[in-house]
Amino acid sequence: MGLNLQRRHLKPGGWVEQVELSTIARSDDETVKPDSAQRKWAEVFGKFGEVTGKSFAISETAGEVIKEAGFVNVKKRTLKMPIGTWPKNKDLKRWGAWNRQFILQGLEGFSIRGLTEHLGVSLTRSFPGEELNETLFGGCHFPCLSCPC
Repeated sequence: MGLNLQRRHLKPGGWVEQVELSTIARSDDETVKPDSAQRKWAEVFGKFGEVTGKSFAISETAGEVIKEAGFVNVKKRTLKMPIGTWPKNKDLKRWGAWNRQFILQGLEGFSIRGLTEHLGVSLTRSFPGEELNETLFGGCHFPCLSCPC
């Protein structure tokens, strides 16, 4: 549901919570290097956004977009969502395993049309990140933006 539609359906004092995941993997200890597969994929999705006019960086801009739609008292909270089983905490380890699995299962589907139709990549060409695995995701997370407004 779009932000303007949400605003129309809210009663005074009502609120909306929006959650967005970043496409940019980060690490607290700099294990995600600028030339890593995760960063290369973020660049690819940035190119998809440029070509299609639809940004994949919404988590980085959501707070401002929400304010521009007329919402007030916008609060931004960023959570670290682990990728892989590197966290010591049992719950975060489970979340990380799920997140890694979602990425590995979804990456081809998220990418194939954009790569072939929008960026002209041949299906036979190798691409960064084809070796994504447990060690590649060690220590990194995606920021998850939560904006209750």
